Amino acid sequence: MFIVLLIGAFALVSCGSDTEEAVEEEAVATEAPAEDMTDEEMEDETHEEMGPSGTVSLWHAYGTGSAEESAVTEIVANAQAEFPDMQIDVLQIPFDQIFNKWQTEVAAGEGPDMFIAPNDDLGNMARAGLVMDVTAQLDGRLDGVTDTGVAGMMVEDALYGVPESAKAVALYYNKSMVDAVPTTTEELMTAVEA
Repeated sequence: MFIVLLIGAFALVSCGSDTEEAVEEEAVATEAPAEDMTDEEMEDETHEEMGPSGTVSLWHAYGTGSAEESAVTEIVANAQAEFPDMQIDVLQIPFDQIFNKWQTEVAAGEGPDMFIAPNDDLGNMARAGLVMDVTAQLDGRLDGVTDTGVAGMMVEDALYGVPESAKAVALYYNKSMVDAVPTTTEELMTAVEA
């Protein structure tokens, strides 16, 4: 919160010299309540500055040694380096079991905090209350994600996950309609446009 006030103060200073006194008064006013803070409030503020803490559990179904598993391992290592007070427990679940295991354990009040899996059954999981509406938490944080990626994580105008990747499992073509099989995405797009 102090950082937000500090940024606001810099913005006022940049507006002109008449605001300098107002900024100094605001800075003094914001410092005074800190002395009256309870121990609990001071602890909360310290945790905010330090970052998240505690334990988060994550399941995935990526194959051992796959590029996807390597990427998740790297992301988790980066997160733990950035937030040393947070522990991330990662568990690999076989792909053919991850959905049933998630549904069974979450319905019983158990299971991980998060899991990575295709959005094949997202609608049913959202309607069953097995995944959380995270629309508010992700507001303004998915600007670099394609509209298709965001839409793939939505059910009835609510966002139930973070788009992680996009894959084409298989692409079939009609030999009587396609002269040459595209070998790159660019060639595919050219064929589609034609």
